[in-house]
This record gives sequence, C-alpha cells and structure tokens, in this order.
Amino acid sequence: MNNKDLANEIARASKLPIDEARKLLFVILDETLKSIRKNKTISTTNFGHFSLFKQKRVHLPSGEFKAPTKYKCRFIPHGDLKRLLRNKYWRGYCWTLAKKYIRLKKEGDKKGVIKTKKQLRKALGDNRRMAEWLDGRGWLPWSLDEWPSDAV
Repeated sequence: MNNKDLANEIARASKLPIDEARKLLFVILDETLKSIRKNKTISTTNFGHFSLFKQKRVHLPSGEFKAPTKYKCRFIPHGDLKRLLRNKYWRGYCWTLAKKYIRLKKEGDKKGVIKTKKQLRKALGDNRRMAEWLDGRGWLPWSLDEWPSDAV
C-alpha cells in the first residue's frame, strides 16, 4: 500500500475530500518522522511500538569491522492490533487450540475447557491427519477411536 492508496482509504473512511486526506496523511507522517528521529521510539496505545536503531557492526571479508551507517525501523504490534494479527495468522492451526485446552485444564477452568474442546473439534473438521499429529503428542483431548470413520 502506498501513500496514494492510504490517502484514498482515509478519505473514504472519514468522508473527507481527497485533497484534505492527503494533507492529513502528510502531516501525520511528517510528525511521526520528526518524533522518531528525535526520540528513536514511538509508542501508540493499542497499536504498537516503533523503534529506530542501528544494526551491529559489519564484519568485512578482509577482517575489518565497519560501523553501520543506516538506521533500521522495527515495529512491534501491541494491544488490539497484536490480538487481531495473532488471531488472523494462527486461525488455521489447530495445535494452538490444543495447547490452550491443556493450559486451561491445568488452570482448572472447566467452562474454558469445554468451550476450547468444542472449538478444536470444529476446527479439525475432517482433518484426520492433524488429529493424528496432535494425538501423537498427547494433545488431543479425545481418543482417535471417537473420530468419525469415512468407511461406508
């Protein structure tokens, strides 16, 4: 996504004219850039943490060490954005639900255990291979004998 696309999204979401949305985006990016150059970090509530840093020194093949000249920017999501990204990325992995089931069982959260078991059964669906993989590690909350067979 480039600045033009972002300005169009801002204009569409806030119902502003495109020129004003571009100016707003420019001001936001300019102030962010000034702040990150001055403080080397920016923290935004429920969004994330930007930090500016220099990488380690570079080791050349001749045996010399050279100090890095460029800065790199790192972004670490926090709060709501972190939850959103984690849920979107890990949604397809049943093993996260299986690990959650085990953790809740150790904590003694009976309602959470029942809910997670239902979610795991729904997430597995017809994926017998994943169920066997979980069972091999002892993470499947039920035995594979209870698995519906496809034999007619």
